[in-house]
Amino acid sequence: MLGELIRAAAGRAGLDSASLPGTVPVELVHDLDRSEYATPLALSIAGVTATAPLSLARRIADQLLDDPTFAQVDVAAPGFVNFRLTPGARAGLIRGLTRPELPPADSLPDLVNWPDRVATNPYYLVQLACARMHRLARHSAQIDVQAAPELLELAEHRCDVQVIRQLTQRLRPGPGLLARLSRVAEAVHAWADEPACSVVPVGHAAVQDGHRARLALVGPAITVLTAGCHALGIDAPERI
Repeated sequence: MLGELIRAAAGRAGLDSASLPGTVPVELVHDLDRSEYATPLALSIAGVTATAPLSLARRIADQLLDDPTFAQVDVAAPGFVNFRLTPGARAGLIRGLTRPELPPADSLPDLVNWPDRVATNPYYLVQLACARMHRLARHSAQIDVQAAPELLELAEHRCDVQVIRQLTQRLRPGPGLLARLSRVAEAVHAWADEPACSVVPVGHAAVQDGHRARLALVGPAITVLTAGCHALGIDAPERI
């Protein structure tokens, strides 16, 4: 979705569609204090258009400023367009999330060199993240907390933003899949550990809209992690 919006903005900026790639690249910005996403589109087409990449980036950014999807847009050298999403747009990414289309593993992974069930084992961290999400789902069902996808705009904590970014970033089969799923798992663990992002109330506290909004992230997390585990050739456990 984000790539399509940027492609449309490039068209409004006067760029010939023939000069644009079939898929517009969108990357996660590592430092959330700086931005959420970035596109190097201007860098990739500067040669074809015979235009300085920073100038192209400014033209594309200008077209994104009026789009209600984007809360903030800026340009960075040598030709990146950085942007943040509005809470509504971020929620829309999760609501539109479908099970990743990943082929099943051809063979079981070689786990000989990985210690069992420790923090340095990326396979285990992915499995543990999956099990933790299942546990949250079970706990919420036991105390009758219902997920509220319509309230996802309330999930604005830094850990909320990070887990949404990671869950909605496309998973691709291949040698980089484990590293990609490890980043998803790291975000899920950080989110689950953050008291401000609690999915269920603590003690006798009342259920708040924030709990119900964040519970709507648990199902998508299970979906992504389960598909990833199967693609890696490992179990997707509901309990560990």
